Amino acid sequence: MKNRKEQLVQLLGALAIGFAASVIMAFPVKWLWNWLIPEIFTGVAQISALQAWGLVFLIQLLVPKSGKDLNKK
Repeated sequence: MKNRKEQLVQLLGALAIGFAASVIMAFPVKWLWNWLIPEIFTGVAQISALQAWGLVFLIQLLVPKSGKDLNKK
């Protein structure tokens, strides 16, 4: 029973760390977007931190991590 609780704690910890990392990565995306994109493309609005987090999440879904063999089972 203890082993199952330890696994649950580890899983929740990993999820919390992953969430925190994605939120932390959202701020550089927001700053770069708000600095570069409106300057390059006229009429493009600045984005919020939540929208930047959404972009980071979308990129993580669309672009596989480098070094990962997708054909390997």
